[in-house]
Amino acid sequence: MRRRLYLVLILASFAYADASWGQYPSQFIKDVVQLVEAAGQHERAWEWSGACVPEVDEVAKHGKAIAPLLVELLDHRKAPNGKEWPIDTYIVYDQQIQLALCKIFKEKPQMGLTVYGVRVRHEDNLKVKTYWQHRVQSSSSR
Repeated sequence: MRRRLYLVLILASFAYADASWGQYPSQFIKDVVQLVEAAGQHERAWEWSGACVPEVDEVAKHGKAIAPLLVELLDHRKAPNGKEWPIDTYIVYDQQIQLALCKIFKEKPQMGLTVYGVRVRHEDNLKVKTYWQHRVQSSSSR
């Protein structure tokens, strides 16, 4: 129940706080919402469960066009009220989004480089979002 509440608050904060969602096709939004909902059903971080949710493949089918939206969703550690989410809540969502980015860009999932890791130094995890921002930006400028 707690995870479901976090999921609803995360999606609501994205939908209302960021007007840029309107620039994406409705199918992108639908598939991303399904991905986040599926990630919310995961009780374990990716490196312990060893799997990505099937919705990762659906999102990845949209290719590089959906990547900017996925990057916007990364590292959303705060609820709309400004409080930090517990790490076990946001990291599971972020990992599944990062796994979708890995599929889109044909990158190997690597903790602390392309995917947040629970067993990785915090400083390394901080570089993951920056990595994806640069990767997406460089692909769109070609």
